[in-house]
Amino acid sequence: MLALKARDEASAMLATVDGLLSKVSGTAGGVTAAMDGVGSAMRTVGVIGLGVFTAIAGFFAMAEKAAAAFQSALTNVQNTANLTDAQTKALGKTLTVLAIGTTSSAVDMANALAPIAGEFQLITGHAINAADATSLLTAAQNLYVDKSVDLTAGTKEIVDLLRTYKLGAADAAAVTDALVQGSDLLGIGVETVAGSFTKLQPKIAGSGLSMQQLLGVVVEMGPAVGTGSRALMQVGTLIHALIVPSKAAATALTDIGVSLYDSQGNYIGAEAAIQKISVAYNALGTEAQKAALLQSVFGAQAGVAATLIAGGSAGLAKATAELAANGTAAQKAALKMMDANEQMALLPKTMEDVSTAIGMVLLPGLNRIL
Repeated sequence: MLALKARDEASAMLATVDGLLSKVSGTAGGVTAAMDGVGSAMRTVGVIGLGVFTAIAGFFAMAEKAAAAFQSALTNVQNTANLTDAQTKALGKTLTVLAIGTTSSAVDMANALAPIAGEFQLITGHAINAADATSLLTAAQNLYVDKSVDLTAGTKEIVDLLRTYKLGAADAAAVTDALVQGSDLLGIGVETVAGSFTKLQPKIAGSGLSMQQLLGVVVEMGPAVGTGSRALMQVGTLIHALIVPSKAAATALTDIGVSLYDSQGNYIGAEAAIQKISVAYNALGTEAQKAALLQSVFGAQAGVAATLIAGGSAGLAKATAELAANGTAAQKAALKMMDANEQMALLPKTMEDVSTAIGMVLLPGLNRIL
C-alpha cells in the first residue's frame, strides 16, 4: 500500500504545485531570489546548512533533468502534430496529471504520442486535446499492464486499428478490450491479434460488426472455427459470404424469401442478415433442407456456419456478452495493479512525474542557478 499512498500524495502535490510555486512567481528572477535566500540562510549555519543546501540543489537538479527530458519529448509531439505553443503547453499539463498513478511517466507518454500524433489527428479531425490524449494513452497504459505491451508499440497498434476500422478516439478503450480479449481467447500475442484484425477488415468491411462481435462469433462456434489467428480468418470468410453472396447463395436466399437489402437497396448488416437467415433456416422442415441452404450460402464453410445461423442474432449477442463478462482491459489492469510488485513499480514513475511537474515551472530559473 506504500506505493498507493505515494501516488495519492503525489496527486495532491501536483494539484497544488502551481500555487506553491507562485510564491516565487515561477520566474527566473523569483527562483533566483528564493535560492539566494536559501543559500544565505544555509551559510549562517555552517557545514550542516551546506549539506542541506546541497540536498536541495540536488533535488532541483533532478527536477531540471526530468523537465528537460519532458520538454524534449513534448517538442517532438509538437513538431509531428504541428501544434501551437499553447496547445503543446495544454497537452503537457494533461500528460503530467495523467501519468500520476500509472507505471508510465509523462515522458513515456509523450514519447508514445510523438510517432503517431499526425496519424491520430487525421482520425480525430482536430489537434490533439486533453480528452483525446487521455482516451488513447489510458487504453495503451491498460494494454501495458495487462499484456506487457510496450507503451509506444501499444499506442501505435491502437491508433492503427482505430484508423483501419474507422473509429474515433473515444473507441480506444474498446479496441484495447478486443486486443486483450482476443489474446486471452485465441492464445496468441497482442501483436498477432492486432495484425489479424487488420488483415480481417477488408473481408468484413460493411458488415457493421465490432471487433468484440467478431470474437463473439469465435466463442459461439467453439472448436469448429479453429484456434489462433486462423479462427479470426475463418470468421472473416463466413461474414464475407453474407456481405457478398455468391450467385448460388443469392438464389437460395431468394427461394426462402430472404433479402439482405432494405427498401432503399442498402445492405442490412451482418447481424441482421444472420437473424433473417436464422429464422428461415430454423423454419425449414428437414435437416437435408437446412444442410442444402448452408451449402449454398457458405460452401465449404457450411459445417462451421451451422451454429452461427441456428443461434441467430440472439446467439451472437449471448456469446459476445460471455466474452465481455470476463472483464474489460481497464478492469483487469486495475486488479493487476493491486499486486505488490505493480504497486512498487509506481514509486519511481510517480517521483519522476513530481520532479517533472516542478521542474517545468522552475526550469528557466534553475538554468541560471545550477
